[in-house]
Amino acid sequence: MYDCTLNWTRLPLENGNNFREIGGYPGDDEKIIRYHRFVRASSTSSLTDNDIAFLKGYGVVADIDLRSKAEIASSPDRLNGVEGIEYRVLPFSGNQPVDTDNLAYQRLTLSISKLYVREMIEQTDAVRDIFNYIAHAPEGCILFHCHAGKDRTGVLAMLLMYLAGADKEDCMSNYEQSYSNLRRGNIFYVSHLIDPGDEDSAEFLFSRPDTIMECYEFIENKYAGVLPYLYDCGVSEQDILKVKSRLLDP
Repeated sequence: MYDCTLNWTRLPLENGNNFREIGGYPGDDEKIIRYHRFVRASSTSSLTDNDIAFLKGYGVVADIDLRSKAEIASSPDRLNGVEGIEYRVLPFSGNQPVDTDNLAYQRLTLSISKLYVREMIEQTDAVRDIFNYIAHAPEGCILFHCHAGKDRTGVLAMLLMYLAGADKEDCMSNYEQSYSNLRRGNIFYVSHLIDPGDEDSAEFLFSRPDTIMECYEFIENKYAGVLPYLYDCGVSEQDILKVKSRLLDP
């Protein structure tokens, strides 16, 4: 097994293609965003025992599942029930059963960046709950994931990096790694929502950097920064400071 004490960009798991760090980037006050504090991830349902051992060794003590209850029922989280890892379901796109026909239609009629922006506008309570949990989670590394680790996970990763002081280009760089990581497992092609032969729907396979750039700029232009956005979501100043202290060295 690989050395789990090292600082990895993409975690070398047997069955986790898009598990990676948000650490290593320049943050506020000339500090580095800390490694071993947050891992953004794709589905955990196929993790091997070795993968779980690696994640525990890496310092993971909490697992935030951003999926709906329907998604979780069809693809249970392998970290749920693992000793030493606190599991928390905090859906980032509502908790209703997925309407696949409607979702497919939305994906064809809205750009992916507009879907992300709409999520940030409509899911303010979810953002509040997620940041509140992070602020009070056990000390250690927090893993957060959806299905592909690209969309809901990508928006949350951008918010955390933005809060830590990462610039727009580093948020873009972190986001765009998803596509190349996910190619390893062909994760998209198991979904009937995506037809890889259709140019319009195939656009949703990619993690183009300008997609997350538009989300960053939405916060910049509408709220003049991530702090006013988080306040607008109902995140307290105390919780924001606690989350930021997890991201950066004192």
